[in-house]
Amino acid sequence: MMWLLGLSPDDSVRKLAVFSYLCAVKLNLEKGESTMALKITEECITCGACEPECPNTAIYEPGRNWRLFGIEHPPLSNDHYYIVPDKCTECVGFHEESQCASVCPVDACVPDPNFPETKEQLLAKKDKLEADKRPLQGA
Repeated sequence: MMWLLGLSPDDSVRKLAVFSYLCAVKLNLEKGESTMALKITEECITCGACEPECPNTAIYEPGRNWRLFGIEHPPLSNDHYYIVPDKCTECVGFHEESQCASVCPVDACVPDPNFPETKEQLLAKKDKLEADKRPLQGA
């Protein structure tokens, strides 16, 4: 059927999956639910305005290693600032809107469709990240 639209079978499956996902995202947005972590695109001008705004320290400068639960990881980008999806909560529980997106002068902070999450999942992630920030008792 999709060949009628000029799409190969691989293209049609991929586009159908993307269309289905976007429909689900639209429904979640209409319900007022947050749907995914954010990412910084190649349009980033590396001004650094976003990094200090992140309450979860999920934003790192290019080439810089990142840490989560005491474990250091290699950089996700050497070319522009980046957001660690495992640390991004879209500022849920802290602010009404994502702070990095609100301060970015070139609108390079955008939703990352590879990491769909509900508001409840983002709040649970926030709680885990907050617990990791607390010092160990007796230390």
